Amino acid sequence: MNKKDILQYFSKTYINKYIIYRSSIKSKDNNYFFLVKDKQAKYLAVIGEPEMVEKFECSVSEEKKIGEEELLAKICYLNHHNLSLLRKIFPWLKPSFCGLKPSFGTGDRLGIATPAHLQAFQDKDIFPV
Repeated sequence: MNKKDILQYFSKTYINKYIIYRSSIKSKDNNYFFLVKDKQAKYLAVIGEPEMVEKFECSVSEEKKIGEEELLAKICYLNHHNLSLLRKIFPWLKPSFCGLKPSFGTGDRLGIATPAHLQAFQDKDIFPV
C-alpha cells in the first residue's frame, strides 16, 4: 500500500471530518503517520499494522479498521507518550545538538512552528532552532 491508497482509505473512513496535512505524511514498514485537524484541534493519524498502531494513545471511538489488508486507523492525541513512540520510529525527531553549524532561532518557544518555518530552512546550511 502506498501514500495515495492510505489517504484514500482515510478519506473514505473519516468522511469530511478531518483535514490532512499532506506534507506531514511519513511512513515506516507499512505504517503511516500524519497530522490532521478538525474544527477544534490537531491530532496524529496513525494507520498501519495493529501491533504498531495499538501502542498509540487515542479515544476508543476514533479507532477503525480500514482497507482490505486489515489495517488499523487511529486518531491519536498529541501528547508525550505518542511523541516518544514517534521518536523511536523516526530518530531524527529527537532533539539534537547543532555543534558549530550556523543556527537561527525562529522564536517559537511554544512548539507551534508552521510549515512556513520549515520551508524557510530548506536547502540552506542553517540549523533551525
